[in-house]
Amino acid sequence: MKSILSACYELVRELTKVLGNAKGTKVFIYAHPEVTAQLCGEDLGMIETLEERFGKSLLIRSENNYHIEQYEIFPQDY
Repeated sequence: MKSILSACYELVRELTKVLGNAKGTKVFIYAHPEVTAQLCGEDLGMIETLEERFGKSLLIRSENNYHIEQYEIFPQDY
């Protein structure tokens, strides 16, 4: 099993790919609560940097039933 930090960095790598292709202004991120806590805590600077770089709002939501390695990224394509 991956650590929380490893799961965060994997999510951020995938998020960067999605942001490059997303057409809308919002991107929804669903992940395990410990992963979202890391993203909204210690790694918040990285999230803010991505928002500024790509001009998108990143909306992060916790899903209690997700495994620590599970996440989903949904761009708003309109």
